[in-house]
Amino acid sequence: MKTQRALSLSSCVLCVRVLVALSGLPVRADIDADLRAGGYADVEGAMLGGGALVNLEPSNQWYFNPNVEVVFPDDSDVVTVNGDFHYDFPATKVAYWVGAGPAVRFEDPDFGDDDTDLGANLLAGVGARRGDVRPFGQFKVLFADDPEAALMVGVRF
Repeated sequence: MKTQRALSLSSCVLCVRVLVALSGLPVRADIDADLRAGGYADVEGAMLGGGALVNLEPSNQWYFNPNVEVVFPDDSDVVTVNGDFHYDFPATKVAYWVGAGPAVRFEDPDFGDDDTDLGANLLAGVGARRGDVRPFGQFKVLFADDPEAALMVGVRF
């Protein structure tokens, strides 16, 4: 089970790298990484994840945030691959954002069939705007066949 979860996490990190490389979006050189942890309410599981934060334009208000989250409920493994975009409201020291994006949710229950759902995320967050390490918090709702709400904290660097 631990080997399977480690392989799932490695696959997720690779997916994020591929999403960033293939995005082909006109971006500045500002690409940061993020690590996140939190929980998903419906499956009642802890979550670990990571992603990239890609600045899409010079005003520093539009971002592409592809990410992968691995959820560890008791009776299955759940992985989400997300292509989130968000808008940062103008502010000085604190960033506030809202966003949305496509999502793919994979579930591998201990018993029963695997399930893959396409969906969409709606999200809102707050975090430090400047610094080498910037903490953040985010609330997300994933709309799919099995909707999920997630609350997470993390750091960007």
